Amino acid sequence: MYPVITLQDPEGSRIQQWVNEESVGGILQLSFQLISEPILGWYEITMEMLNEKKTYHSFSVEEYVLPKFQMTVDAPENILVVDSEFKVNVCALYTYGEPVDGKVQLSVCRESTAYHSCAHLISSLCKNFTIQLGKDGCVSKFINTGAFELNRCAAYRLQVHIHRLISGED
Repeated sequence: MYPVITLQDPEGSRIQQWVNEESVGGILQLSFQLISEPILGWYEITMEMLNEKKTYHSFSVEEYVLPKFQMTVDAPENILVVDSEFKVNVCALYTYGEPVDGKVQLSVCRESTAYHSCAHLISSLCKNFTIQLGKDGCVSKFINTGAFELNRCAAYRLQVHIHRLISGED
């Protein structure tokens, strides 16, 4: 049995009080709904025991700002048929400058740009990669062009797409 349990805001005002609460197996579950714009800082819970001893616990209420980040992708504008590979650089940084911890889902797709002499060869082909960002929030990936058979038809182009960033906070 807990004769009195109080909750105080960071300014020391009592904002909630429970009286004569009983625990089940030594565990007591209570709740309190904060207002939409609470006072930020350390709140304190005080529990008075039957023997008049007090136990204290504190917790912090902080403003939560959704992490926002910017992702940049650097890939060559043109890839020649004779190029055996090309490099894609991806960086993801929060707006406050810290690197994002996560993985990038990258697709490289061969797409058709014409409907003539090699129509029988024209079909789309995509290769998908999931790549872990480095500690600096960046990663480089060398893409082998052999699988895309770019030399079979002049009507192909490659597109690089970032489908998703899976951050460590997802």
